[in-house]
Amino acid sequence: MSLQQTPALPFNAVRLIVQTMGVADSELIPMLEGTGIDAAQLLADEGHFNWAQLQGIVQAVLSRNPPDSLPLQAGLRGGPAIHGAMGIAAMTSDNLGNALDLFKTYMALRSQIFVVNHEPDHGDYNALTFNFLPPESPVLNFLIQAILASAFSSTQALLGQTLRGAEIHFTFAAPPGTEHFKLAFPGNRVLFGMSGNAILIPKSVVRQKLISSDRQMHALALQQCQAMYEAQLRKGTVSGFVLGKLHEAQINAQSNAPGKPHNKAISLEDMAQHLNLSPRTLLRRLKDEGTTYQQLLDHETSQRAVTLMNRPGSTVAQVAEQLGYAEPVTFRRAFRRWFGVSPSEYKQLHH
Repeated sequence: MSLQQTPALPFNAVRLIVQTMGVADSELIPMLEGTGIDAAQLLADEGHFNWAQLQGIVQAVLSRNPPDSLPLQAGLRGGPAIHGAMGIAAMTSDNLGNALDLFKTYMALRSQIFVVNHEPDHGDYNALTFNFLPPESPVLNFLIQAILASAFSSTQALLGQTLRGAEIHFTFAAPPGTEHFKLAFPGNRVLFGMSGNAILIPKSVVRQKLISSDRQMHALALQQCQAMYEAQLRKGTVSGFVLGKLHEAQINAQSNAPGKPHNKAISLEDMAQHLNLSPRTLLRRLKDEGTTYQQLLDHETSQRAVTLMNRPGSTVAQVAEQLGYAEPVTFRRAFRRWFGVSPSEYKQLHH
């Protein structure tokens, strides 16, 4: 899939931009010209703009000479609720760190023009980084501001309080006026010309328990995210091929030796050979699609774990052994990382 055809932003995120501008419904028709999307679709449907379409509508927005603060204002209106199942899973997570991990894992469901990473090793901060794939342009700078402002707003909503002491990093140079950045992120440092676009959040904040934490709702929302993630990966992408091969290997292993351990996963090198790619190229292609080989391995193993856990009479120790874990405690840690609950808690919630 070319960058131009890559899903770039969902309709509801674009609606926030045009609504913040105060654009009347009738004014949308010329703004959407050439995108192949009509006003009724934008206002009511749940689709995505691809990158080519998104560039067109943002250029139409910029041609109206909006206030410099528009992308930040629009982004700040976008809390976790606009992200559907991923937003619900984030809101019901145990703490902010777990919620940020969810955004890292599932943001490709919302946009594939950037990759989110949650990096804990930044001194006194955890970093939420945003790696944008399109080349620098006024359109991209507009979107960077809106997306980071939305991530900042979502973080505050998850915490249920104002975020202070954070740093917001932008790669572009400081514009002539920066007052609207200070107003958008009060009590936080805004830095320009940085090496990456990121929000650095104090570690003490990342560890805070979320007031909306709900293990049962979280497990249900997470399962929905997993199903959507798998459906997206199967749409003719390299990652879809990889996921299919991993799933096929799991099924074959169980067919050949039902109930027996099968911990031999397909190696990166063997997978690359299936695709007639070098391992380095495969890793790059997966990164371009918003995922990694390890994430796909984790996804397939986690889905197999749920299948085994749902079998009548299954025990945690049996499932751990069948998945190839030498010790049940290692499996328990992995299961909690995948689903936010322990295997025993999962069985209590679903049986």
